[in-house]
Amino acid sequence: MDKAEEIKEMQAWLDHRSEVEQEAAELIARCRFEEAMALLETLS
Repeated sequence: MDKAEEIKEMQAWLDHRSEVEQEAAELIARCRFEEAMALLETLS
């Protein structure tokens, strides 16, 4: 795998992580803590 492909994969992973974290923050704002925690656990 060349560096460009590696960077693209890493960026895709970071984009996905950011989306999940944003969704979890929105759930927390709505007091849906258990759903937010379950969502964040999918990142592990």
